[in-house]
Parts: sequence; structure tokens; C-alpha cells
Amino acid sequence: MHPLRNTAAGFLYQHAELWLYAHGCATRWLGGVKPKEADPDFIVGIAFGKPTEPAVREAYEFKRKSLDEMSKGTDLRLEAARLAPSGMNGQPWYYIVDGSKIHTYYKPSLGGILGKMYNLTDLAVGISLCHLAVAGEHEGRPFRFAVYQGGIPTPPNGFVYVGTVE
Repeated sequence: MHPLRNTAAGFLYQHAELWLYAHGCATRWLGGVKPKEADPDFIVGIAFGKPTEPAVREAYEFKRKSLDEMSKGTDLRLEAARLAPSGMNGQPWYYIVDGSKIHTYYKPSLGGILGKMYNLTDLAVGISLCHLAVAGEHEGRPFRFAVYQGGIPTPPNGFVYVGTVE
């Protein structure tokens, strides 16, 4: 299995989810569902459909970490990443702005009882990266993701390097 498999899936599924939302559909990630027959490629399911009434929330209604808790440095795109949904609302990502680069990290386990119940933190960081990419598109900035073998800032304790947005 590729080490970025779940992260890439989170990114792509979230892009599809945002498209569905923009076209009037409601969506729900279904981490607890399983296919009828065992499928080693299955990661997560998504349900979608037309809601009976629109469910739109304002940014202040989201229970999310502050930018200071999930990042170091300043980049306007990080606000979109901050608002991204995550399983168990764990927000297991951390970003370090380094000039024009944004180094991305995630926490492999939420710890405690949540860590035992939820093991898709790498998928969640892909969702957050999708929000960062869409915010960049809105600003006319390209999204390029690379994985470096060295020369990256040290992450906070418990976080693992995923890659770098250039």
C-alpha cells in the first residue's frame, strides 16, 4: 500500500464532496460501513443526496482548533484548511509555513479512546489539504504537493511529516 494512499483518497473524496455541496447536495462520510465482500482497496464510503432543507453553517458555528493550535506561520489558505471536517473532529494536522512552502504533518493517532475508535487521521489530512488547494485556486495560486527526504522543519511532538505544498 502506498504511504499516501489514504491522504490522496481524502483529498479526492473531499474535492468530490465540495463539488456535490456546490450543486445542492448534502453529504456524509461513512467510516463505519464495509463492502458486502472484503475489498482491500476500500477506505471509506460517502452518502449524498438532495436535502429537504439547506444546511448552511457560518464559520463561527464550526468547532475547530485555532490557527495557532494547528499551524506555525501565516498563509491565508490555512483558514480554509482549519475549517476542514475531520473524523471525530480531531483535526490531526499541523502546518508550518516556510517562505512560499507549507510543510504538512499529521498525528497518526488521536490518542485515548478516540484513537482506538478512529484510525483514518491520514485521510483527514487529505481533506484538509483539499481545502487548502481550493482556497489557493480561489486566489489563483497553483497547488503542487511534494515529499522531501530532508530539510524540513521539525514537527511538534507526535506529528509525522506528510509532504510539502509548494
